[in-house]
Amino acid sequence: MALALHFARNLGPTPTLPESLQLVERRAELVHRIDAPIVENLDLFDVVGRIATRVRDIMRVTAEFMPDVEDPTDRLNIALRLWSGCLSAAKTIAHETRSGPNDAAVRARIMPEVDAIAREDPIYAAGVESAPAFKRLRGQGYSLEGVPETSPVRRYRLATTTITQRTKIGFSAGHDPGNRATSQAGSFMQFLPLGGTCVDPESYYSGTN
Repeated sequence: MALALHFARNLGPTPTLPESLQLVERRAELVHRIDAPIVENLDLFDVVGRIATRVRDIMRVTAEFMPDVEDPTDRLNIALRLWSGCLSAAKTIAHETRSGPNDAAVRARIMPEVDAIAREDPIYAAGVESAPAFKRLRGQGYSLEGVPETSPVRRYRLATTTITQRTKIGFSAGHDPGNRATSQAGSFMQFLPLGGTCVDPESYYSGTN
């Protein structure tokens, strides 16, 4: 993610978040679509070819997501900053990563570093905000335990709205881990820009939140 952010910074100043990406779910979907390593090994020819391929692919996808941004370089700049912020936060709030399990102590150590970058880069911050939506899109649980109360990742929290019919809790059938559903008066989970703490889906399901 540091490489993507460094690449973006060398494309030009931080752009303004376009109207087409004001919805946090839309940002999460964009990150989901472009998520792949920029570089996979250190062979020079492979690195150059891989970067060229990734740039081409990202520019194609961003044309769909940002029709209001005409300059493809600006779209690339925005996408890389969003991607970097979203993935940096998503890995921090995950229950575990390839490096091992995450806990409150790990989040308390790493998240302030992510938040410091977000304070200087509003597009990166918009990516951090979309991390919970990104985790939901992929059907992955997460926790905000240990995350500072002022972190942008808490800006969009899950709110519950009572409904009177059998409904999946905040996931499509393809993304609901365990395919769990409510019966009778259940709860429908949606993102709202209300600030405060985000309900962890795993805790919500188990009744511990």
